[in-house]
Amino acid sequence: MIRGAAAVVFGLLFPWVSAASLSTAPDPLPSPRWGSAAAVYDGKIYLFGGVNGRWLSDVLRFDPKTGHWSVIGTLPLPRAAAAAAIKDGKIYISGGSIFVESGSSTSDVLLFNPKTGTLSPGPTLNQSRSSHDLLRLKGRLYAFGGIGNAGVVTTYERLSGHRWSISGFVPHAFYSRASAEIDGRAYFAGGVDGVSGVDNRHGELDVFDPVTGTWAQKSAMPTAREAAAAAVLNGKIYVAGGDGVDHQPLATLEVYDPRTDSWSTAPSMPTPRRYAAAAILDGKLYVMGGAGAATGAAGLDTVEVYDPSTGQWTHSNGSRPSISATRPPPAMPPNRADITSTVRFAAKAAPRPHDYAVVVGVGRYERLPPADFAEDDARDATAALIALGVPEENVVTLSGSRAAMTEVVKYVEEWLPRHVSADSRVYFYYSGHGAPNVLDGVPYLMPWDADASFVKSTGLPLERLYADLGKLPARNVIAMIDSCFSGAGGRSVLAPGTRPLVTVRAPKRVPPNISILTASGSDEIAGSAPQFHHGLFSYYVLRGLSGEADPAGTGHVTLEQLYDYVHKHVILDARRQNREQTPTLTSPRPNLRLY
Repeated sequence: MIRGAAAVVFGLLFPWVSAASLSTAPDPLPSPRWGSAAAVYDGKIYLFGGVNGRWLSDVLRFDPKTGHWSVIGTLPLPRAAAAAAIKDGKIYISGGSIFVESGSSTSDVLLFNPKTGTLSPGPTLNQSRSSHDLLRLKGRLYAFGGIGNAGVVTTYERLSGHRWSISGFVPHAFYSRASAEIDGRAYFAGGVDGVSGVDNRHGELDVFDPVTGTWAQKSAMPTAREAAAAAVLNGKIYVAGGDGVDHQPLATLEVYDPRTDSWSTAPSMPTPRRYAAAAILDGKLYVMGGAGAATGAAGLDTVEVYDPSTGQWTHSNGSRPSISATRPPPAMPPNRADITSTVRFAAKAAPRPHDYAVVVGVGRYERLPPADFAEDDARDATAALIALGVPEENVVTLSGSRAAMTEVVKYVEEWLPRHVSADSRVYFYYSGHGAPNVLDGVPYLMPWDADASFVKSTGLPLERLYADLGKLPARNVIAMIDSCFSGAGGRSVLAPGTRPLVTVRAPKRVPPNISILTASGSDEIAGSAPQFHHGLFSYYVLRGLSGEADPAGTGHVTLEQLYDYVHKHVILDARRQNREQTPTLTSPRPNLRLY
């Protein structure tokens, strides 16, 4: 659960818009959300991610000339409680919470280019942060406070060139603060401390001067709150809504004037809301989304606009429009569902534009029993491969009914050969059931529509898969298989009435360019790790790729290092389950550096 979303629009909300102004009420958001990061560039509002029962990954753009929203892209990982600021013509999206469970803050930073609509990895923060603040002060970016995987973060860090460095400490261990920049100084109001689980709301106002590196405390807000939306308008800080001391959303609007160090009240919003985003366009305050008064984490899709010249609020149109098609979303691989990660992935390698991946996860079958957590494995494997530098548009993720036999074959035997070159590295990741042919012991992967009674005609032979991958011109092809073929249970199946006494025959020939990492020996069961919501093998592959296979902290992991890490942990955890599971590695280049 997010421990409070950041007030995610700060200071840099004005490259001002053109003279054209919004003449009608804005449309609602395309879908409800709270905890979105926001920024304004070239007279348009950009929203990144958020949450509404599930973590969101879409990138939204609002054009005040039309009053419409467009979906223009997708984040590589869904996130909420991130922060956004503009520097050098790009929107920096820092940190955030990337999955539902606690301890989910990330340190990764994404760079969004509004002119091209593209995303790229940015310099990673030193500490994981969500519900934090990101501001540009005197031309430099600063990340302040927030909450990390070990609790409230009390440091701030500064970006110099392409590297963040921790520069000092914040005066209060609060997160979910309302923040803004005025005249090169950073202002932080309110927040929550989370002390001993009490989650006290605060009204303190702290000011940071980057020139002297000093902090000062100013007059506190009249109403203590956290998770308020904040933006600067006419040299004043507008703080809208938030979560009050009674843990109920607020509708009040309070205004701070730094020239007099005083607070005043303005007309309240029509709708109480917390964890909303705020922006300034054409001299008006936009407050977007958030969570309302209902219990639970239901989001709002409404947008409310405050005009200080009239003291009036305008509420968004009552019906949600169809998404504007002024610019279509980038083409995405099939079944690119929001990735809900249980293992955190920051970018590990520079983008490798020629690399490709096919990821298959079949958890619920048309005719077979479930393979628990296989689709979780596929989603997180997708995130891991993107972190290894595979471009998101070069990753095909097949889950559910889209992991049917024809789809898997299509992408392995046609899509990959059309795109892969000698400069490519290719990944194939599979999580789901395997099955042996009871007559000859040939192992098969079982797509979504496979039938255990007709394995030869509905399953994908491993030997065929390896032969197809071996025909690719890529020097390095890496296959990771979280399945088993013994028929004795786990991630393997047999035809009804068949006894699990099949001797599995390994593929006759493995092409010389393929490295294969498998979950278990031929006569073993590949089991799951329910406490982690993953296959046991997949969980440790993902953990290893996230950095744990690099205990010396060199910043690099080879295929052999990954195998050593996975091999050790899978064997030990399987024994705790009173069974044997032994991962295997077959590779012509065990020293191949994965990142």
